[in-house]
Amino acid sequence: MASLVRVAELSALTPGRCIHVEVGGRALALCNVAGTIYATAGLCTHRGSHLGEGELAGTEVICPLHGPRST
Repeated sequence: MASLVRVAELSALTPGRCIHVEVGGRALALCNVAGTIYATAGLCTHRGSHLGEGELAGTEVICPLHGPRST
């Protein structure tokens, strides 16, 4: 059974923002989309940059290194 792991304070994740976290050696991007928190793979598949350091445009994360969007 999976267990819950605290990875960030909610105050660090205001609406429209993403942050980068590491959980069990895995990079994740946490994003706040209109008050709902989502987690996704945290590395860009093209360049390996941290998606949690990018910007959020609606439901798309914009890679901070080269600009492509991921949902």
